[in-house]
Amino acid sequence: MARQRRHTEPLETLHGLLTEYAQIDRLLLDGEYKGLAWIFERAQNAPGATPTDEDVLELHRVAFGSIFAWAGTPRKKDVGPAGVVYVHYWDVPSELRKAADDLQT
Repeated sequence: MARQRRHTEPLETLHGLLTEYAQIDRLLLDGEYKGLAWIFERAQNAPGATPTDEDVLELHRVAFGSIFAWAGTPRKKDVGPAGVVYVHYWDVPSELRKAADDLQT
C-alpha cells in the first residue's frame, strides 16, 4: 500500500496565515519548550502543589499565547483541526480537570 502524502491545513496565527508544515512545526515546538520550562519552574517553586484548572489554562497560554490569540481561554464553540472536533466545547471544563489531575500524578 502506498504511503499517503502528508497534508497541512492552513493555520491562522498571530504570525499570519501559515500554510507550510515547517513554519507551523517550528512555532509549535517552541511553544512546547516554553510549556515544559513553565512546568519545570512551577515544580521547583511549589513542589507537590495541586494544579488547578486555571493552571492548565495558564500553561496553555504560556506555551501557545505567542501563536494563537485564544490560547489559554476555554472554548465557547466546537473547533478542531480540519473541522474535526475531538472535544466538544461543553466538555472542556471536565477535560481541563482531567488534565490538572494528570499533572498532579
